Amino acid sequence: MAEGSSVTLNNDSEIQYPEVFGEQERIVILKGQAYFEVLKNSAPFVVYTQNARVEVLGTSFDVNSRGMQTKVIVKSGEVILSLIENTEGVLLHKNEMSIILKNDKPHEISKVDAEYVLGWLNDIFVFNKTPLIEIIQEIERYYGINIEIEDNIKNLELTGEFTNQPAEEVIDLVCLALNLNYNYENDIIRISR
Repeated sequence: MAEGSSVTLNNDSEIQYPEVFGEQERIVILKGQAYFEVLKNSAPFVVYTQNARVEVLGTSFDVNSRGMQTKVIVKSGEVILSLIENTEGVLLHKNEMSIILKNDKPHEISKVDAEYVLGWLNDIFVFNKTPLIEIIQEIERYYGINIEIEDNIKNLELTGEFTNQPAEEVIDLVCLALNLNYNYENDIIRISR
């Protein structure tokens, strides 16, 4: 970015911002997931997602916005997470996370190891009690493949990490850990019990 801040986009993500930021605010619009390193400046840096507003002065943080869910993880500094229409929100510090679902107020702040959970920056999948449906969506985005799973297994949870492995190995490990089966049909991977 022109003023020296930087952004790293995850797969299937988009960002919009002006060529030159205004003096009052530095506004960015995000669809998907991005990691920001923001230089301190008198103009607040504001990230808008479909349902949330994230405001900072200088920090490094991750915003993951998929559908009507926005999750923010702070690696350094402070961030205010709020609904778009409401400037009151939660103040997040280093190694803290909060989520906004739909148009509800931000969830209670959780402690996280930001360095670990932001593994995607180093091509590492990190899952912590993550529902299978979210794991599958991340694998589909990363590898550009199509996966279908049965409704009755979508909420099974998995904790683990996968480092820069081929798609089939990751699918195999996920299925092994959850005692599931998979097969290929017409370029679609189908996962079942």
